[in-house]
Amino acid sequence: MSYSVNHSSRGEKRPLPSNFETNSSPAKRTRFNTIENANSPHSPYEATAIKMDELCRLNTYHPDFGNELLYYERNLFSLGKRHFDEGNHSEAISHLGKISPLDPNHLDAQYFLGEAYSCIQNYEKADSFFKSIPPSHPKFPQARLWLAMHWRTSAGRDHQEFSDAFDNINRALNSEFITTHSINFAHWIAGSILFDAGNIANAIEHLKKVELDEEDEFNRSYFQIAQQYLGHSYSQQGKYQKAIEHFNIALEISSEAETSRHILECLAVCLEKLGKEKESEIMSLKAAALG
Repeated sequence: MSYSVNHSSRGEKRPLPSNFETNSSPAKRTRFNTIENANSPHSPYEATAIKMDELCRLNTYHPDFGNELLYYERNLFSLGKRHFDEGNHSEAISHLGKISPLDPNHLDAQYFLGEAYSCIQNYEKADSFFKSIPPSHPKFPQARLWLAMHWRTSAGRDHQEFSDAFDNINRALNSEFITTHSINFAHWIAGSILFDAGNIANAIEHLKKVELDEEDEFNRSYFQIAQQYLGHSYSQQGKYQKAIEHFNIALEISSEAETSRHILECLAVCLEKLGKEKESEIMSLKAAALG
């Protein structure tokens, strides 16, 4: 859908787009009133953008809005970000992708387009957006870390990709915008990449630096995985007691039955290696109980 915008006269009403109808249909009028009267936590500008989004979907024009279609254009970022936060990645991509390079929110939109494409596993498209974020932007560290993270999901990994991944990690860590959260994430990515590459000793050094943030659900997720990697790393080194310590931490914060079952099986193996057959059998039974 396209329509012209008269930026020089916000107070004047623009001509109706040729494909718009007046808001005369009872069904459409009811739908609009529901949107219009809903209690919304969003700002007035964002709420207007949401209303206009619904009007555009319904192919209608509400005479009381007049030039407020302009608000819709100016609030595409708020609307796209709202869809992104709610997990509606296709909708987020649709709105964020319409933002002009001249818009002050353009680079923020580019970053969240990268995350949205990453969430739907279109990593090549995601990387193109992450690479567009300059070092002068606050999202630069996160963008570089996502580029490094995608190395783990790429097919046909080679030495150059490995080097590129660590170049992105170092660029993130050296950014003036690096945060504690990003530092944690950087060490987790570095540790997991090194573990996958068989560099166990260096993997351990990074994974030990990942700290738990109880209030950050995303952090809890990769902290748990870091503890599992540490358990596997120490197990490969024959340090079974150290492995058990980290597997137990991972088990304590695990929220998925399949993950818990896998950790219990790892604990059973480590206990058996230490000659603790009875404790190993108990762990095996607990794992079996989870399916």
